[in-house]
Order: sequence, then structure tokens, then C-alpha cells
Amino acid sequence: MKSKAFYLIVLFFTVFPFFGQGQTKKSNYLDETEKTFRLNNTSKNEDYIIEIKDGTERFELKINSTIYSGKLIVEFFDSKNVKQGDFTIEANSRSKDKSMTSGNLSKSFLEPESGKWKVKIISSNVDGGITINSMVLE
Repeated sequence: MKSKAFYLIVLFFTVFPFFGQGQTKKSNYLDETEKTFRLNNTSKNEDYIIEIKDGTERFELKINSTIYSGKLIVEFFDSKNVKQGDFTIEANSRSKDKSMTSGNLSKSFLEPESGKWKVKIISSNVDGGITINSMVLE
């Protein structure tokens, strides 16, 4: 009787641990991107597209800009072309020194809509730069 119980215990501890081995856990994928635009006395419109896939858990966007001259408008649109944020900065053109003007935008979205999200850059005689950082967690 003791030997039967011993064999059952050994069987229990050797066979049952294998039943959980087939389970898998979803691993998250993190995609971080940085894009820098240098504007040298530039007047133009430019779009920067960020592709959001189905099932994305989180999307974060940070836009930082510094200009020395001109006027800069930055707008941010979701995949349905609905404006999610914007800012406008204008450098003091009367200043004789090389002072700078800065602007930024920071947004975070849980379970964002999939599709093409857009950052629209509208510059008028701008000397400066813009950095766009995006983080997508799938």
C-alpha cells in the first residue's frame, strides 16, 4: 500500500507540471520612433504620418520645437482626421539678438483607433527645428 501511494505521488509531480507548459503569454511589442525636421528660413506645409495597427494598446506622442525666426503651426490629427491638438509659436522678429521661442505638445492614447495619424507642420519663414517622438505599444 505504501509503495502504491509512493508511485502515485511520484507520478503526480512528474506528469502534471507538463500540462501548463503549452500556455503562452502575449508579449508586448514596443516601437519608438524619433524624427527631426530642420527648417532653414522655410515656408511650406509638411505631413508626418504615424501608422497605428489594430490591437495597439497605447500610443504616445511628444512634439518639441524651437524657432529663431518666423511662425510655426503644428497640428495633430487622428486616423479619422479629427484634430487632437495643436500649437502655434512665433519668434520675435524685432529682436536683434538670436533669442528663441519654444513650443511643445504631449498626448497619450489608450487603445487608439488604427490607421494613419498625422502631424501637420505649417511653417512661414521659419529658422529652427522640430522633433517628433512617438511610442507605440502593441
